[in-house]
Parts: sequence; C-alpha cells; structure tokens
Amino acid sequence: LGIALHPRFDSNRLFYLFETVTRGQRQVNRVERWKLSPDGLKAAPEKVIFDGAAAAQFHDGGRLRFGPDGMLYVSIGDSGDPDLAQDPASPNGKVLRLTADGEVPADNPIPSRAAFLLGLRNSQGFDWLDARTMVVADHGPSGDTGRSGHDELNVAKGGDNLGWPKSYACEMKPGLVSPRITWVRAAPPGGLAIYRGTAIPEWTGS
Repeated sequence: LGIALHPRFDSNRLFYLFETVTRGQRQVNRVERWKLSPDGLKAAPEKVIFDGAAAAQFHDGGRLRFGPDGMLYVSIGDSGDPDLAQDPASPNGKVLRLTADGEVPADNPIPSRAAFLLGLRNSQGFDWLDARTMVVADHGPSGDTGRSGHDELNVAKGGDNLGWPKSYACEMKPGLVSPRITWVRAAPPGGLAIYRGTAIPEWTGS
C-alpha cells in the first residue's frame, strides 16, 4: 500500500514497502526494507522495519514518506476499530515516526512510542509545510459511528490529536485539532503532495 526510497537510495539502493501479510489465521500490516540489485532487475527483502499493526479490508492506510528530518513516517488506518485511533499503545489510526532502521526516535512526542500523530481514521496522504508542520489528509466516516462524509485536510505538528472518533467534521473540542478543510460529501483523498517544482511557478508551494 506504500513505497518510499531511502534518502540515500542512489548509493545504498534501499527502499521500503508497506504490506499486508497473513500470519496464522489473521492479517497484519508491516513495513519491510528491500534492496534493489545492482542491475536493477530484482530486489530482495532485507529487514522488517515495523510489524504487527492490525489489518482489515477497509481503513488499512499505508502511506510511507521520509520527512525533512530523515525519519520514516508511516500512516496506518484504524482497521475498522475507531477506538484504536485514541490508544497510544496501538499503531492503528496514527502517523508513526521511525528511524530508517525501524527504531523509535528518542525525541518522539510519546516516549518509547512510534506514534507521531493520533486520532486518524485512514490517512492516505501527507506532506510537510516546513520541517515541523505537516499537512495530513484523512478519510471521514462511511456510516461507522453513525456518521458519514466530511473527509478532512489537517495541519498538524508532532503529538497532535486529530480527533477521530471523538470529533467529526468541523467540531472543536479541547485538546483536539480541527480540520482546515472538510468536504460535506464524501471525497476521500487518495494522496497528497506539496509542489516544490519550478516548471509551473504559480503552483510552487501549493
């Protein structure tokens, strides 16, 4: 569901995959690091970077990106269990922050936890406005919790709680970040990127 190149891919040929795998009688989500062969014709798994997040047919999340700080960021959906998004001990319903080797950085917002942002339902796109500020798209409910629509665009910093399932649409509640944009009718964003090119100058920074 996601792929990202190591920041030094040109020299080490490492890349990362977010995948859903079967373990016994259940499916789980994990991130693996792979290495491309010198001739570019094959690749082999090198290391499991993160493992054990709940998987589901829906709300499976799975985007990977390296941030401006060199850390690997991973979005994981709530796997159909909204309460997991508010559980700091669960990786589901979060954006995680890991080192390139899969360790939890010492400066993460929650000590010894991979969670960087909490309270997401199923984010499939994020990027950075600056080194500390993220733009995060999230899918609104499809009838779960008795609500529907209101997909979101959020602006967030490390440790922020984007509210799912405690808040919905443009609701404002203490300690929760409200979206900057929300769509009344379902329009679930499948990706997000800030344009940093120069070919279309009027788009730069959008």
